[in-house]
Amino acid sequence: MVNPSPQYLGPYRVIRLLGRGGMGTVYEAVHEKSQQRVAVKIIAEELAREPRFQRRFEAEIQTLIRLKHPNIVKLIGIGDHDAMPYYSMEFIEGINLHQKLKMERKLDWHLVLDWAIDIASALKQAHDFGIIHRDLKPANLMVTEDNKVKLLDFGISRLFGNINATIPGSTVGTADFMPPEQAEGVVATPRSDLYALGAICYACLSGRPPFTGNSIPEILFNVRYGIYTPLSQLAQSTPGEFCKLIDELLSREPTKRPATAYLTMNRLQAMRAGLLRLESQQSSTMADEVAAPDSKSKKSEEATSVDLSALQSAADLSNS
Repeated sequence: MVNPSPQYLGPYRVIRLLGRGGMGTVYEAVHEKSQQRVAVKIIAEELAREPRFQRRFEAEIQTLIRLKHPNIVKLIGIGDHDAMPYYSMEFIEGINLHQKLKMERKLDWHLVLDWAIDIASALKQAHDFGIIHRDLKPANLMVTEDNKVKLLDFGISRLFGNINATIPGSTVGTADFMPPEQAEGVVATPRSDLYALGAICYACLSGRPPFTGNSIPEILFNVRYGIYTPLSQLAQSTPGEFCKLIDELLSREPTKRPATAYLTMNRLQAMRAGLLRLESQQSSTMADEVAAPDSKSKKSEEATSVDLSALQSAADLSNS
């Protein structure tokens, strides 16, 4: 039986339920005094009662509150409701990327490239603080009403350790985008987040994750040992250099991926500038080619046209 939504969570008046998952339940709420609109996530009971979770919750959230970046959903504070911990964060109008992909399946490479730059920038900021996301996937990316992207639940998965692996429904989405080293139980590194960035770009452009399966174990096996279909075959309109970088991000061996989020961001920015310049040149060339026949036609008219009224008609010629 699903518990009814509470009327209040600390100083927040609950407006409506936004969603439930293995890690907790999220509500839209308003701070009674400031009228600030927020999203509040109350942690699932089976997680909250874990002693190691209780010890780390406040310290971890306080660290995450320090993260300030335009592409990271801002954490605001923490509290508890009936001994169940929760944290509040800025409310984002929009949908998550998982929902967007279910509706649209594939996205234009220009948009995906812009998002990749923003995500890499957000990862760079977090990695500079020593914070690794560990669970980067479409469901943890909010797409705003003006088509900007914001990272959600940054670093939260570290709180849960391996607990969430035992909760039905909490791992499937993660497995699709989990780097091979995490699938093998190795501690995540910044390059693990970069793999997830590559997997997200691949899914946005091709309409599916790099590795799929009929069960979590099958997906994880494919992540560790499988071979994915080259993106260039599934998204033929995507520039080759973008496909190549995504292939690097998806390298099974972490050392073969770009070294840092900062370097990844720089490469993506340089790529975007080059591709936009190339598109501009191609558009200019096409415009010149379209204009060229018109110009030649006008010159031909000028060279060959005569005033027919000045010539004798056929009838006149026949009578002469």
